[in-house]
Amino acid sequence: MLRLHQRENLDVIAGDHRGFIPCGGQEPSFRVKRLLLGVGGVVLLWGLVAGCSRPAAQARFADFTYAQVLEHFEYYHERSEAEYRGDGTWTNVEYGIEHPLVRDASRRAQGYMSAWSLERNPVYEARARAALDWLVRDQKPDGHFTWWNTPAGTDNRVDCQYTTAEGGAALAEGYATFGDARYLAASARAAEWEADCDLVWNTNYVMFAVWHLAKHYRITGEQRWLDEAVFRVVHCALPRQTADGSWKEGADAPPELVGHNQRIWYHAIILRGLIEVYRVLPADHPVRGRLLQSIEAGVRRAIELQRCSGEIPVEMNTKPAPPDSASAERHNTHRNAFILEALLLAHVHAGIETRDAIRGIMQYRLAAVSQLPPQEVVNIDVQAVGYLLQCYRQLSAESPGLKASGPGR
Repeated sequence: MLRLHQRENLDVIAGDHRGFIPCGGQEPSFRVKRLLLGVGGVVLLWGLVAGCSRPAAQARFADFTYAQVLEHFEYYHERSEAEYRGDGTWTNVEYGIEHPLVRDASRRAQGYMSAWSLERNPVYEARARAALDWLVRDQKPDGHFTWWNTPAGTDNRVDCQYTTAEGGAALAEGYATFGDARYLAASARAAEWEADCDLVWNTNYVMFAVWHLAKHYRITGEQRWLDEAVFRVVHCALPRQTADGSWKEGADAPPELVGHNQRIWYHAIILRGLIEVYRVLPADHPVRGRLLQSIEAGVRRAIELQRCSGEIPVEMNTKPAPPDSASAERHNTHRNAFILEALLLAHVHAGIETRDAIRGIMQYRLAAVSQLPPQEVVNIDVQAVGYLLQCYRQLSAESPGLKASGPGR
Protein backbone atom coordinates (compact mmCIF):
# COMPACT_ATOMS: atom_id res chain seq x y z
CA MET A 1 0.00 0.00 0.00
CA LEU A 2 1.52 3.31 -1.07
CA ARG A 3 0.96 6.05 1.47
CA LEU A 4 1.30 9.64 0.35
CA HIS A 5 1.39 10.91 3.90
CA GLN A 6 1.24 9.45 7.40
CA ARG A 7 1.12 11.23 10.72
CA GLU A 8 1.32 8.84 13.66
CA ASN A 9 -1.89 6.78 13.36
CA LEU A 10 -3.78 9.21 11.15
CA ASP A 11 -4.09 7.98 7.58
CA VAL A 12 -4.53 11.14 5.57
CA ILE A 13 -3.43 12.75 2.36
CA ALA A 14 -2.50 16.37 1.72
CA GLY A 15 0.28 17.04 4.22
CA ASP A 16 2.68 16.23 1.41
CA HIS A 17 1.69 18.31 -1.62
CA ARG A 18 4.06 17.05 -4.26
CA GLY A 19 2.71 17.65 -7.73
CA PHE A 20 4.05 15.90 -10.78
CA ILE A 21 4.46 17.86 -13.98
CA PRO A 22 4.02 15.55 -16.99
CA CYS A 23 6.18 16.30 -19.99
CA GLY A 24 4.50 18.65 -22.40
CA GLY A 25 4.88 19.30 -26.07
CA GLN A 26 2.62 19.24 -29.07
CA GLU A 27 -0.21 16.74 -29.17
CA PRO A 28 0.62 14.31 -31.99
CA SER A 29 -1.57 13.46 -34.91
CA PHE A 30 -4.11 10.88 -33.91
CA ARG A 31 -2.85 8.42 -36.49
CA VAL A 32 0.80 8.70 -35.44
CA LYS A 33 0.69 6.15 -32.65
CA ARG A 34 4.16 6.39 -31.28
CA LEU A 35 4.32 6.47 -27.52
CA LEU A 36 6.35 9.53 -26.63
CA LEU A 37 7.45 8.82 -23.12
CA GLY A 38 9.00 11.46 -20.97
CA VAL A 39 10.09 12.01 -17.44
CA GLY A 40 7.86 14.23 -15.34
CA GLY A 41 9.40 16.96 -13.26
CA VAL A 42 8.57 17.34 -9.63
CA VAL A 43 7.54 20.50 -7.89
CA LEU A 44 6.89 20.85 -4.19
CA LEU A 45 3.60 22.50 -3.26
CA TRP A 46 2.51 23.30 0.30
CA GLY A 47 -0.96 24.39 1.32
CA LEU A 48 -3.93 24.12 3.59
CA VAL A 49 -7.22 22.35 3.08
CA ALA A 50 -9.57 24.85 1.43
CA GLY A 51 -11.97 26.34 3.93
CA CYS A 52 -10.03 25.04 6.99
CA SER A 53 -8.02 27.00 9.50
CA ARG A 54 -5.84 24.01 10.35
CA PRO A 55 -3.40 22.01 8.21
CA ALA A 56 -4.81 19.05 6.32
CA ALA A 57 -2.57 16.66 8.25
CA GLN A 58 -4.56 17.50 11.39
CA ALA A 59 -7.92 16.77 9.79
CA ARG A 60 -9.62 13.61 10.92
CA PHE A 61 -13.08 12.73 9.73
CA ALA A 62 -15.62 10.55 11.48
CA ASP A 63 -15.93 6.87 10.66
CA PHE A 64 -19.12 5.49 9.15
CA THR A 65 -20.75 2.07 9.12
CA TYR A 66 -21.96 -0.24 6.39
CA ALA A 67 -25.48 0.33 7.66
CA GLN A 68 -25.10 4.07 7.07
CA VAL A 69 -23.86 3.50 3.53
CA LEU A 70 -26.73 1.12 2.80
CA GLU A 71 -29.25 3.61 4.19
CA HIS A 72 -27.63 6.32 2.06
CA PHE A 73 -27.94 4.12 -1.03
CA GLU A 74 -31.57 3.31 -0.24
CA TYR A 75 -32.31 7.02 0.08
CA TYR A 76 -31.09 7.57 -3.48
CA HIS A 77 -32.89 4.46 -4.65
CA GLU A 78 -36.17 5.87 -3.31
CA ARG A 79 -35.49 9.19 -5.00
CA SER A 80 -34.70 7.34 -8.21
CA GLU A 81 -37.87 5.28 -8.05
CA ALA A 82 -39.92 8.48 -8.18
CA GLU A 83 -38.48 9.06 -11.68
CA TYR A 84 -38.60 5.46 -12.90
CA ARG A 85 -40.68 4.93 -16.06
CA GLY A 86 -41.00 1.17 -15.80
CA ASP A 87 -39.01 0.24 -18.91
CA GLY A 88 -35.38 0.58 -17.82
CA THR A 89 -35.42 4.37 -18.18
CA TRP A 90 -35.90 7.35 -15.93
CA THR A 91 -37.44 10.78 -16.52
CA ASN A 92 -35.07 13.13 -18.31
CA VAL A 93 -35.00 15.69 -15.50
CA GLU A 94 -31.94 17.55 -16.75
CA TYR A 95 -33.27 18.53 -20.18
CA GLY A 96 -37.00 18.14 -19.76
CA ILE A 97 -37.56 16.17 -22.96
CA GLU A 98 -39.34 12.88 -23.58
CA HIS A 99 -36.40 10.73 -24.64
CA PRO A 100 -34.42 9.33 -21.68
CA LEU A 101 -30.74 10.08 -21.10
CA VAL A 102 -28.17 7.35 -21.62
CA ARG A 103 -26.34 8.37 -18.44
CA ASP A 104 -29.50 8.08 -16.37
CA ALA A 105 -29.69 4.41 -17.31
CA SER A 106 -25.98 3.60 -17.41
CA ARG A 107 -25.07 5.09 -14.03
CA ARG A 108 -28.02 3.52 -12.28
CA ALA A 109 -27.28 0.15 -13.88
CA GLN A 110 -23.75 0.22 -12.48
CA GLY A 111 -24.87 1.33 -9.03
CA TYR A 112 -27.59 -1.29 -8.85
CA MET A 113 -25.19 -4.03 -9.97
CA SER A 114 -22.75 -3.01 -7.22
CA ALA A 115 -25.48 -3.01 -4.55
CA TRP A 116 -27.00 -6.26 -5.84
CA SER A 117 -23.63 -8.01 -5.63
CA LEU A 118 -23.91 -7.67 -1.83
CA GLU A 119 -27.55 -7.28 -0.95
CA ARG A 120 -29.16 -9.56 -3.56
CA ASN A 121 -32.18 -7.29 -3.54
CA PRO A 122 -34.34 -8.46 -6.51
CA VAL A 123 -35.42 -4.88 -7.24
CA TYR A 124 -31.79 -3.83 -7.70
CA GLU A 125 -31.23 -6.70 -10.11
CA ALA A 126 -34.40 -5.91 -12.03
CA ARG A 127 -33.52 -2.23 -12.42
CA ALA A 128 -29.99 -3.04 -13.57
CA ARG A 129 -31.12 -5.61 -16.14
CA ALA A 130 -33.91 -3.37 -17.46
CA ALA A 131 -31.50 -0.44 -17.85
CA LEU A 132 -28.96 -2.60 -19.68
CA ASP A 133 -31.64 -3.99 -21.97
CA TRP A 134 -32.75 -0.46 -22.80
CA LEU A 135 -29.16 0.57 -23.56
CA VAL A 136 -28.91 -2.28 -26.07
CA ARG A 137 -32.10 -1.02 -27.73
CA ASP A 138 -31.03 2.64 -27.73
CA GLN A 139 -27.57 2.06 -29.23
CA LYS A 140 -27.17 3.19 -32.83
CA PRO A 141 -26.17 0.60 -35.48
CA ASP A 142 -22.66 2.07 -35.75
CA GLY A 143 -22.13 1.58 -31.99
CA HIS A 144 -22.51 5.10 -30.63
CA PHE A 145 -25.09 6.50 -28.24
CA THR A 146 -26.95 9.76 -28.85
CA TRP A 147 -26.74 12.59 -26.34
CA TRP A 148 -30.42 13.31 -25.72
CA ASN A 149 -30.07 16.95 -24.72
CA THR A 150 -32.67 18.10 -27.28
CA PRO A 151 -35.72 16.38 -28.81
CA ALA A 152 -33.65 15.65 -31.94
CA GLY A 153 -30.59 14.58 -29.96
CA THR A 154 -26.91 15.26 -30.63
CA ASP A 155 -24.94 12.86 -32.81
CA ASN A 156 -21.29 13.68 -33.44
CA ARG A 157 -17.81 12.40 -32.66
CA VAL A 158 -17.13 14.98 -29.96
CA ASP A 159 -19.99 14.98 -27.45
CA CYS A 160 -20.92 11.38 -28.16
CA GLN A 161 -17.55 10.13 -26.95
CA TYR A 162 -18.91 10.62 -23.45
CA THR A 163 -22.39 9.21 -24.06
CA THR A 164 -21.02 6.18 -25.89
CA ALA A 165 -18.54 5.47 -23.11
CA GLU A 166 -21.29 5.84 -20.50
CA GLY A 167 -23.38 3.23 -22.27
CA GLY A 168 -20.44 1.00 -23.12
CA ALA A 169 -19.03 0.94 -19.59
CA ALA A 170 -22.36 -0.12 -18.11
CA LEU A 171 -22.77 -2.83 -20.74
CA ALA A 172 -19.25 -4.17 -20.13
CA GLU A 173 -19.96 -4.41 -16.40
CA GLY A 174 -23.36 -5.89 -17.23
CA TYR A 175 -21.72 -8.72 -19.12
CA ALA A 176 -19.27 -9.29 -16.25
CA THR A 177 -22.16 -9.41 -13.77
CA PHE A 178 -24.89 -11.27 -15.64
CA GLY A 179 -23.07 -13.03 -18.49
CA ASP A 180 -25.50 -11.82 -21.15
CA ALA A 181 -23.73 -11.96 -24.53
CA ARG A 182 -25.86 -9.10 -25.87
CA TYR A 183 -24.20 -6.75 -23.40
CA LEU A 184 -20.70 -7.78 -24.45
CA ALA A 185 -21.55 -7.37 -28.14
CA ALA A 186 -22.98 -3.89 -27.51
CA SER A 187 -19.90 -2.90 -25.48
CA ALA A 188 -17.70 -4.09 -28.37
CA ARG A 189 -19.66 -1.99 -30.88
CA ALA A 190 -19.20 1.05 -28.65
CA ALA A 191 -15.47 0.38 -28.33
CA GLU A 192 -15.09 0.09 -32.11
CA TRP A 193 -16.80 3.45 -32.54
CA GLU A 194 -14.66 5.11 -29.84
CA ALA A 195 -11.45 3.76 -31.39
CA ASP A 196 -12.19 5.74 -34.56
CA CYS A 197 -12.58 9.08 -32.72
CA ASP A 198 -10.01 11.85 -32.50
CA LEU A 199 -8.48 13.39 -29.38
CA VAL A 200 -10.93 16.26 -28.93
CA TRP A 201 -10.35 19.45 -26.95
CA ASN A 202 -12.50 18.30 -24.03
CA THR A 203 -10.17 16.15 -21.95
CA ASN A 204 -12.88 14.47 -19.91
CA TYR A 205 -14.67 13.33 -23.08
CA VAL A 206 -11.54 11.50 -24.18
CA MET A 207 -11.11 10.01 -20.72
CA PHE A 208 -14.68 8.74 -20.72
CA ALA A 209 -13.65 6.68 -23.75
CA VAL A 210 -10.48 5.56 -21.98
CA TRP A 211 -12.56 4.42 -19.00
CA HIS A 212 -14.73 2.22 -21.19
CA LEU A 213 -11.90 0.92 -23.40
CA ALA A 214 -9.96 -0.21 -20.33
CA LYS A 215 -13.05 -1.91 -18.90
CA HIS A 216 -13.66 -3.69 -22.19
CA TYR A 217 -10.04 -4.86 -22.21
CA ARG A 218 -10.32 -6.07 -18.61
CA ILE A 219 -13.31 -8.23 -19.55
CA THR A 220 -12.16 -9.50 -22.97
CA GLY A 221 -8.37 -9.50 -22.69
CA GLU A 222 -8.10 -8.20 -26.28
CA GLN A 223 -4.85 -6.22 -26.47
CA ARG A 224 -6.06 -3.67 -29.02
CA TRP A 225 -8.42 -2.10 -26.49
CA LEU A 226 -5.63 -1.59 -23.97
CA ASP A 227 -3.46 -0.09 -26.71
CA GLU A 228 -6.25 2.34 -27.66
CA ALA A 229 -6.68 3.39 -24.04
CA VAL A 230 -2.95 3.86 -23.43
CA PHE A 231 -2.56 5.91 -26.60
CA ARG A 232 -5.18 8.37 -25.31
CA VAL A 233 -3.57 8.53 -21.89
CA VAL A 234 -0.12 9.29 -23.31
CA HIS A 235 -1.23 11.80 -25.94
CA CYS A 236 -4.11 13.49 -24.13
CA ALA A 237 -4.26 13.12 -20.35
CA LEU A 238 -0.56 13.23 -19.49
CA PRO A 239 0.46 16.26 -21.60
CA ARG A 240 -2.65 18.18 -20.52
CA GLN A 241 -2.03 17.78 -16.79
CA THR A 242 -0.87 20.95 -15.08
CA ALA A 243 1.62 21.56 -12.28
CA ASP A 244 -1.10 21.52 -9.60
CA GLY A 245 -2.44 18.11 -10.68
CA SER A 246 -5.53 19.34 -12.51
CA TRP A 247 -6.13 19.03 -16.26
CA LYS A 248 -6.52 21.63 -18.97
CA GLU A 249 -8.28 21.51 -22.32
CA GLY A 250 -6.75 20.98 -25.73
CA ALA A 251 -5.40 23.94 -27.66
CA ASP A 252 -8.56 24.23 -29.76
CA ALA A 253 -10.93 24.64 -26.80
CA PRO A 254 -13.56 27.40 -27.11
CA PRO A 255 -12.30 30.44 -25.12
CA GLU A 256 -15.37 30.45 -22.89
CA LEU A 257 -14.69 26.83 -21.85
CA VAL A 258 -11.05 27.20 -20.86
CA GLY A 259 -10.84 25.83 -17.31
CA HIS A 260 -13.83 23.55 -17.88
CA ASN A 261 -11.97 20.40 -16.82
CA GLN A 262 -10.82 21.89 -13.52
CA ARG A 263 -14.30 21.50 -12.07
CA ILE A 264 -14.28 18.70 -9.55
CA TRP A 265 -16.66 16.36 -11.38
CA TYR A 266 -14.66 16.55 -14.62
CA HIS A 267 -11.42 16.19 -12.67
CA ALA A 268 -12.85 13.03 -11.10
CA ILE A 269 -13.97 11.66 -14.47
CA ILE A 270 -10.42 12.05 -15.79
CA LEU A 271 -8.96 10.41 -12.68
CA ARG A 272 -11.42 7.54 -12.95
CA GLY A 273 -10.33 6.82 -16.52
CA LEU A 274 -6.65 6.88 -15.61
CA ILE A 275 -7.16 4.52 -12.68
CA GLU A 276 -9.13 2.07 -14.80
CA VAL A 277 -6.15 1.90 -17.17
CA TYR A 278 -3.65 1.60 -14.32
CA ARG A 279 -5.72 -1.25 -12.92
CA VAL A 280 -5.13 -3.40 -16.01
CA LEU A 281 -1.62 -2.34 -17.09
CA PRO A 282 1.00 -5.09 -16.80
CA ALA A 283 3.51 -4.45 -14.02
CA ASP A 284 6.33 -3.97 -16.54
CA HIS A 285 4.44 -1.64 -18.90
CA PRO A 286 6.61 1.43 -19.72
CA VAL A 287 3.77 3.88 -19.00
CA ARG A 288 2.81 2.45 -15.61
CA GLY A 289 5.16 4.50 -13.42
CA ARG A 290 4.38 7.79 -15.08
CA LEU A 291 0.67 7.04 -15.01
CA LEU A 292 0.79 6.43 -11.25
CA GLN A 293 2.53 9.77 -10.76
CA SER A 294 -0.26 11.47 -12.70
CA ILE A 295 -2.94 9.74 -10.62
CA GLU A 296 -1.18 10.68 -7.38
CA ALA A 297 -1.01 14.32 -8.45
CA GLY A 298 -4.69 14.33 -9.36
CA VAL A 299 -5.67 12.79 -6.04
CA ARG A 300 -3.56 15.27 -4.11
CA ARG A 301 -5.11 18.19 -5.97
CA ALA A 302 -8.61 17.11 -5.02
CA ILE A 303 -7.82 16.39 -1.39
CA GLU A 304 -5.88 19.57 -0.75
CA LEU A 305 -9.15 21.39 -1.50
CA GLN A 306 -11.23 19.34 0.94
CA ARG A 307 -12.89 21.48 3.58
CA CYS A 308 -13.41 20.71 7.24
CA SER A 309 -17.02 19.83 6.40
CA GLY A 310 -15.69 17.07 4.12
CA GLU A 311 -16.90 18.85 0.99
CA ILE A 312 -14.62 19.13 -2.01
CA PRO A 313 -15.75 22.32 -3.79
CA VAL A 314 -17.00 22.27 -7.34
CA GLU A 315 -14.52 24.85 -8.59
CA MET A 316 -11.00 23.50 -8.13
CA ASN A 317 -9.54 26.98 -8.29
CA THR A 318 -11.76 27.71 -5.23
CA LYS A 319 -13.74 30.45 -7.00
CA PRO A 320 -17.37 30.49 -5.83
CA ALA A 321 -19.80 28.92 -8.26
CA PRO A 322 -22.24 31.28 -10.00
CA PRO A 323 -25.53 31.64 -8.07
CA ASP A 324 -27.52 30.04 -10.89
CA SER A 325 -25.19 27.07 -11.27
CA ALA A 326 -26.20 23.50 -10.60
CA SER A 327 -23.87 23.35 -7.61
CA ALA A 328 -25.68 26.22 -5.92
CA GLU A 329 -28.91 24.23 -6.08
CA ARG A 330 -27.47 20.88 -5.24
CA HIS A 331 -25.37 21.68 -2.17
CA ASN A 332 -22.60 19.96 -4.14
CA THR A 333 -23.53 16.47 -2.90
CA HIS A 334 -24.25 15.33 -6.46
CA ARG A 335 -20.95 16.71 -7.68
CA ASN A 336 -19.02 15.13 -4.80
CA ALA A 337 -20.30 11.72 -5.96
CA PHE A 338 -17.84 11.72 -8.86
CA ILE A 339 -14.80 12.35 -6.68
CA LEU A 340 -16.06 9.83 -4.12
CA GLU A 341 -15.96 7.16 -6.82
CA ALA A 342 -12.54 8.28 -8.06
CA LEU A 343 -11.03 8.22 -4.56
CA LEU A 344 -12.45 4.75 -3.95
CA LEU A 345 -10.87 3.55 -7.20
CA ALA A 346 -7.57 5.22 -6.28
CA HIS A 347 -7.46 3.36 -2.99
CA VAL A 348 -8.65 -0.04 -4.21
CA HIS A 349 -6.85 -0.23 -7.56
CA ALA A 350 -3.90 2.19 -7.35
CA GLY A 351 -2.92 1.59 -3.72
CA ILE A 352 -3.24 5.27 -2.75
CA GLU A 353 -4.33 6.05 0.80
CA THR A 354 -7.58 7.99 0.46
CA ARG A 355 -9.73 6.62 3.30
CA ASP A 356 -9.75 9.78 5.38
CA ALA A 357 -10.90 11.82 2.39
CA ILE A 358 -13.63 9.25 1.71
CA ARG A 359 -14.76 9.57 5.33
CA GLY A 360 -14.85 13.33 4.88
CA ILE A 361 -17.01 13.15 1.76
CA MET A 362 -19.41 10.79 3.52
CA GLN A 363 -19.54 13.13 6.53
CA TYR A 364 -20.51 15.96 4.20
CA ARG A 365 -23.01 13.89 2.25
CA LEU A 366 -24.76 12.47 5.31
CA ALA A 367 -25.13 15.96 6.77
CA ALA A 368 -26.42 17.53 3.55
CA VAL A 369 -28.65 14.83 2.10
CA SER A 370 -31.87 16.02 3.76
CA GLN A 371 -31.48 19.40 2.06
CA LEU A 372 -31.61 18.11 -1.52
CA PRO A 373 -34.27 19.74 -3.71
CA PRO A 374 -37.07 17.54 -5.11
CA GLN A 375 -35.73 17.49 -8.67
CA GLU A 376 -32.15 16.67 -7.76
CA VAL A 377 -30.39 14.48 -10.32
CA VAL A 378 -29.36 11.28 -8.53
CA ASN A 379 -27.95 9.04 -11.27
CA ILE A 380 -24.28 9.37 -10.27
CA ASP A 381 -25.20 9.11 -6.58
CA VAL A 382 -26.70 5.67 -7.20
CA GLN A 383 -23.52 4.68 -9.04
CA ALA A 384 -20.98 6.07 -6.56
CA VAL A 385 -22.72 5.01 -3.33
CA GLY A 386 -23.38 1.57 -4.82
CA TYR A 387 -19.67 1.26 -5.49
CA LEU A 388 -18.92 2.36 -1.92
CA LEU A 389 -21.13 -0.49 -0.70
CA GLN A 390 -19.16 -2.87 -2.88
CA CYS A 391 -15.82 -1.58 -1.55
CA TYR A 392 -16.85 -1.35 2.10
CA ARG A 393 -15.68 -4.78 3.18
CA GLN A 394 -12.16 -4.06 1.95
CA LEU A 395 -12.14 -0.60 3.51
CA SER A 396 -13.39 -1.89 6.87
CA ALA A 397 -10.87 -4.74 6.91
CA GLU A 398 -8.06 -2.21 6.49
CA SER A 399 -9.42 0.45 8.85
CA PRO A 400 -10.31 -0.61 12.42
CA GLY A 401 -12.59 2.42 12.83
CA LEU A 402 -14.96 1.27 10.07
CA LYS A 403 -17.32 -1.34 11.47
CA ALA A 404 -19.21 -3.62 9.13
CA SER A 405 -22.81 -4.37 10.01
CA GLY A 406 -25.60 -6.45 8.55
CA PRO A 407 -25.88 -10.15 7.80
CA GLY A 408 -22.57 -11.76 6.99
CA ARG A 409 -20.56 -8.57 7.36
